[in-house]
Amino acid sequence: MPIPTDKRGRAKPSDRAATLMAVPPTANVYIEFQDLLHSRQVCRSNFEQKKFYHTANIESWLSREKDGVRNVTTLASQIYMGPHTFPPSSDRILENPILFSILVEMGCGHMFDVFSRSIASSETLSNPFLKSHYESIIAYLKNEAVTLPKKYKTGAYGEVIDEFDQNRWAYVSLPIRYQGQATSYPQTILLPFFYMKKINSGGTAMVYHCKIEVDLVEPALRKILEPSMKNDPEHGSVGTTLEVTAFGH
Repeated sequence: MPIPTDKRGRAKPSDRAATLMAVPPTANVYIEFQDLLHSRQVCRSNFEQKKFYHTANIESWLSREKDGVRNVTTLASQIYMGPHTFPPSSDRILENPILFSILVEMGCGHMFDVFSRSIASSETLSNPFLKSHYESIIAYLKNEAVTLPKKYKTGAYGEVIDEFDQNRWAYVSLPIRYQGQATSYPQTILLPFFYMKKINSGGTAMVYHCKIEVDLVEPALRKILEPSMKNDPEHGSVGTTLEVTAFGH
């Protein structure tokens, strides 16, 4: 059940207290979420051995209910305890779950309210040019003297931004879906293939033989590629893999 909020989208104190009372004191959802991020269910590596996340499984976990309370509600309540202000509503976090996940992994989940003002959606995370967004975030963090985790120097909000900018790319790997026209992506975006080998080249493009875990492929495209499904010895525990041909410059 979502937490009722005030005009700023923050949970009201009485409602937050009621939510915390509904959660067993021994249930540390924060640790459970960190474990999820490092599990094989979510954390993958591509042919370059670069880490990336299967974000659909993250979103599914955040939305899941336990004892009538969504995981995201319990997680936000634990993060915003102590010196931090009351959490944004669960619905607001679920509108931008990837931003929230990046910050939680960094130990900065309590900064979601600030970051989400400038980075309003997951689509913004794949924009390589976020300098103006970051400047606004730093200014607000400084003005509000937002608490920093111990791993950062006092007042080193720029370090938070540097880590965020580096980490975000693991959450925005290239989407593998069916689309009728070519789409360009920034060079910094990760390719989710666990195998990729050039097999031919021409005047305008190179042809690659790629393999990808089937759960990373959008359902409509997955159905089209069903005839190419094969079991892979190294990735069988995850499921069937797809062999596809990709074109790139």
